[in-house]
Amino acid sequence: MSGKLRVERNCMASTSSDGSCSHQRLLIALLKLITSQPLLLIRQRGKEDEGCIDSVVSALVLLIDHPQLHSGAMQALLALHSVISHWNYQSPRHAMQSFFTVGSHMLFSVCQKLIHFQIPNAEHVITWIKAIMQYR
Repeated sequence: MSGKLRVERNCMASTSSDGSCSHQRLLIALLKLITSQPLLLIRQRGKEDEGCIDSVVSALVLLIDHPQLHSGAMQALLALHSVISHWNYQSPRHAMQSFFTVGSHMLFSVCQKLIHFQIPNAEHVITWIKAIMQYR
């Protein structure tokens, strides 16, 4: 085990007096996991495929306006967009339908946050939106 991983693991395992700090560390670890293995949260469910990916994407969008988690959330969303063909296992056509439905909702939510000035790092988010749009 590398030194960096050992330190992060010990840091995550230690009990913190501030519960939100440990929750934040857990969220950061989950975001790193989604970024490195985006297919872990997408599994074959048949008719529920779109609902599964919609839930994951909606949860990640909620984290975009969090100061410490926004970068990880945006990276995780980009990673999920790299596996669009797995968003719906029925057929590539269904996967694209899921992508446009979920992706449109995601872009609407992020743009709504930008318009209402709820995101402190707007320039970074706009650059990320450009990267997301390349998948369209």
